[in-house]
Amino acid sequence: MNHPPPEQIQPPPKQVQPPPEQIKTPPKQIQPPPEQIKSPPKQIQPPPEQIKIPPKQILPPPEQIKTPPKQIQPPPEQIQPPPEQIKTPPEQIKTPRKHIQPPPEQIKTPPKQIQPPPVQIQPPPKQIQPPPKQIQPPPNQIQPPTEQNQPPPKEIQTPPKQIQTTPKQIQPPPEQIQPPPKQIITPPKQMQPPPEQIQTPSKQIQPPPEQNQPPPKQIQTPPKADPTPAQADPTPARAKPTPAQADPTPARAEATPARADPTRNDPNPPLKPTKKKKSDAVPSPQAFAAIDAHALKAPASARSSVTSLAQYLVKPARNDMEKIRAFYRWLGDNISYDVSGFFSDNIGSQDPDAVLKHGSSVCEGYARLFKSLCDECKIPCKRVSGFAKGFGYNPENPFTLNTETDHAWNVVYVQGEWRHIECTWGAGHVNNDHKYEKEFEELYFLTDPEDFVIKHFPYADKNLEASIPLQLLKKPLSLEEFSNAQTPMTNGIAWGFECTSHKTQVITVENECEISFKTRNVKLSGILCDLKEKNTQREYSQYVLLRKQGDKYTVRVSPPAEGKYNLEIYGKSESSSGTTHHSLITFVLRCQSVVKGLRPYPKKQGSWGASQDAIQYGFTSDILGKDVLTTSTGEVELRIKTSKLVPISLRLEQADSTQTDLDRYVFDFYEGNTLVLKARVPDVGFYKLTLFGKHPENSESCSFDHVADFLIESKKAVSNVLPFPDAYTAAQKYGCHLHEPLSGDLPANQDVRLKLSSDSLTELMVNKQVKEKEGKEFNFTFKTPSKGEELSVYGTSGDSSSFHGLYTYRIV
Repeated sequence: MNHPPPEQIQPPPKQVQPPPEQIKTPPKQIQPPPEQIKSPPKQIQPPPEQIKIPPKQILPPPEQIKTPPKQIQPPPEQIQPPPEQIKTPPEQIKTPRKHIQPPPEQIKTPPKQIQPPPVQIQPPPKQIQPPPKQIQPPPNQIQPPTEQNQPPPKEIQTPPKQIQTTPKQIQPPPEQIQPPPKQIITPPKQMQPPPEQIQTPSKQIQPPPEQNQPPPKQIQTPPKADPTPAQADPTPARAKPTPAQADPTPARAEATPARADPTRNDPNPPLKPTKKKKSDAVPSPQAFAAIDAHALKAPASARSSVTSLAQYLVKPARNDMEKIRAFYRWLGDNISYDVSGFFSDNIGSQDPDAVLKHGSSVCEGYARLFKSLCDECKIPCKRVSGFAKGFGYNPENPFTLNTETDHAWNVVYVQGEWRHIECTWGAGHVNNDHKYEKEFEELYFLTDPEDFVIKHFPYADKNLEASIPLQLLKKPLSLEEFSNAQTPMTNGIAWGFECTSHKTQVITVENECEISFKTRNVKLSGILCDLKEKNTQREYSQYVLLRKQGDKYTVRVSPPAEGKYNLEIYGKSESSSGTTHHSLITFVLRCQSVVKGLRPYPKKQGSWGASQDAIQYGFTSDILGKDVLTTSTGEVELRIKTSKLVPISLRLEQADSTQTDLDRYVFDFYEGNTLVLKARVPDVGFYKLTLFGKHPENSESCSFDHVADFLIESKKAVSNVLPFPDAYTAAQKYGCHLHEPLSGDLPANQDVRLKLSSDSLTELMVNKQVKEKEGKEFNFTFKTPSKGEELSVYGTSGDSSSFHGLYTYRIV
């Protein structure tokens, strides 16, 4: 019986370049007319200065301020007491663009760059030029990562897709599908053609797993099962060996001692459950560097027969473990999956000699040749046939005892125990064009039984009772349990993906559902999700909310319409560099009802809140537990503890973008070591509040990096929501806490009270009048000018006679 290797469809890993975002905003130029200010009996007429104000900060009236998008770094203006007009060259502030990073196999998403166009603001005529105000940087331009389909440990730049092929008796190898370029790498998805039983070597063949490289999906299909050749590194604790990089004679520190196995006297040891974990029984990939190098440089003459090949491969081997490794490595590099034969249903001979001659086969040929090599060395080995969740696998179609088997693999006896080995899926995969791509996979070399049974179920000769021992488990699974169990992608298996909210991969949804999961073997630094309508493949990711709660992640899905959806989840390991996210699993959602008045979330890649990197900017771990805010009053307040004063900038966006110019509706100030953020939202729906911060190592630059995204839900519409006053960077610098007025629009020709506290400022100037501090705060009234003008508040510290712009109000 021939079994094609499982196809793994691994969407290319998504590459997402999230925090930090660097924002460059073109400077706003403000040229205020000269005003006469009477400060100690003098008229001070400073010439207008050009100041560049970073994003999310507001420019003071009289000055030309250029604010790079997302950057808040305007230089403070100084007011010169001597009655002269002084021209100060404009300051330019540049903020680097922000990076947003994304999960199926590996996903890479390019950073989004936001470069707002320069705005010219003309403040009311004054002879004093206050320092630049803090303006919030315009939205960054984000470049979504290109999708790439990659096999098991590949980088896939598109969320994984599930591909279903009409059932065959043979399962083709996993395809690697490389979708359009996204910078999000998604692990390959599993696709499995329908299983067919072939009584000749050409049947029961499972092609290597396909890897779709749309958002990382992994699809492995042993004959009819999903192959995992191109999946992300399946063994996090072990570095994946690179075929030709090993030194031919490196030290094998972890290799097994050169002594015969004590149980080798029995040519056919009884099948018993495996006791030792792979991490304890099998050396790491680096320990096989010399054996791998020897196998990869085997001459063509060595493959003249099975005997000559076995003799060559075992020359440097010191024990059975190294011999088996040499066989596995050589097969993966020299035998290709017979894609054309599989899809045309015209599979040639799977005899070991024929496979050596032609250099290609389906899963049956891989399994037979591996067993023949072991037989040459008297290593106990069995060929196993059964079901595989690989190419074309559909979790909605369970296996039954009447289903034809579709894959073949091996169990081999080494170091006193039987272990699983999958040469077909370990060799490569089939891409979306039905072409074979070689991709070595470490996971399927002597795999732990509990991991192997996730996608393989032995059913040799349709004898269930006799096949149960071939699971090598103390508590074997029934066929029903195998069919209903969730099937993570290769990286999901290697990282120990565990869904804590649902047991099955097919979920019925009434209005919405929440899926919770964690990974046992690695810590994730981020996740991504793709929600697509199953038939049209239309994307609905704005109806997915991702949150991190401790070591657990939750995914809330509210489908916009009834029907079937594929939800693909991607993850990135903390230990991995770059922005690649690997596909972990794909759920099938059957939505039977939807939420009335459903509104989308703002566009967001990854989970809400801040990443661990926020600590580097001066925030404490307090920020890590904050992500979602709700309000029924139209205003929210968020308090974040810091270890020092962190220069920041803010930006507010609405999900459906119906309201623009929301930067005036956010405000910030410090109360000691607590950063207070305020936002006002007039409409019902969802808003995104983005926080940017300046890294301590870039204190002299104008760059503000993306630190966090907070979700605001407004449950009730509020009328007459007023904006905040524009704030300059000097207000942060001097630790200003403005108590009133907190409305950025003031009525004309009215008496208004100003109340402000600051430990650093000694004098304020409003309407050319200088006011001194009364106790610990400033508290006085002033009269607003005519309608259409602007009014600015300036301040100075005791060690300087220069006044710096703090806030600006618009007169209405």
